[in-house]
Amino acid sequence: FPSHDTVSLPGSVTLTEGTYYWGVKGYYSSGETIFSVRSFLVDTNEPGTPSLISPANMSFLSAGSISFSWGMGSNGGTVQSPVHNVIEVSSDAGFSTIVETDDILGTSINYTLAAGTYYWRVYSFDEAGNTSSYSAVNTFTLN
Repeated sequence: FPSHDTVSLPGSVTLTEGTYYWGVKGYYSSGETIFSVRSFLVDTNEPGTPSLISPANMSFLSAGSISFSWGMGSNGGTVQSPVHNVIEVSSDAGFSTIVETDDILGTSINYTLAAGTYYWRVYSFDEAGNTSSYSAVNTFTLN
């Protein structure tokens, strides 16, 4: 009997979002093994675009510890992979100078920032590799 460790679907097969099951059973000359079943999930929908909450756009705050928070965008898929959020805080509107960035599972984080004008945005990605669009960009000034 041929031995196969890997089975691939033909290139013409595209799996849609959902739960899939596969099984294996071994046969030998004096009998057979029990049928073993496993499942896997396919998540093809990107997370929704986050919405920025705080600090509010065009706000003026005191330098020091600044609390950032945002809302999660909705994901219309049937499979909901865990979603990470990436926040970027920049000292320029083009985000060429990122002063803080993190990949977090939550929707808030604190940074200690010096006086100046800052811009911030967030995007989300799930563990299936789907990525949202960037949020709107908010700007704030610390004095």
